[in-house]
Amino acid sequence: ALGTVHCRSRKAGVEEVARWVRRHEVESLVVGLALAPDGGMGLRASQARNFGRELATATGLPVLFEDERDSTHEAQERMISEGLSSARRAERIDEMAALVILERFLRQRLQGVSGLPDTSASRCSEQG
Repeated sequence: ALGTVHCRSRKAGVEEVARWVRRHEVESLVVGLALAPDGGMGLRASQARNFGRELATATGLPVLFEDERDSTHEAQERMISEGLSSARRAERIDEMAALVILERFLRQRLQGVSGLPDTSASRCSEQG
């Protein structure tokens, strides 16, 4: 497992992801998009889009977004079914939620689902 990036600021997060991208053979990045329950864009979704734009600029890679609604709940359920203790679940929740988001993204692409609108880094760059 590659793990998750925990940083004190968005700038530090972008820099850490950019370093990681340079060390690995990365073709694109997937960012969880925290949509509102009705599917609309709220503050957290806007922040995720801005983060994606910054990642695209820093890495030169396409950044795609995936709906992250209920990913934490699904991750929690998976870890419970695996018998992980509550302490271990707390340690791994971000990593497991990221895994759920990536799996959803890949599953949809394999099934030919186009995903969320306006999600490519080039579209993000054009908007900002």
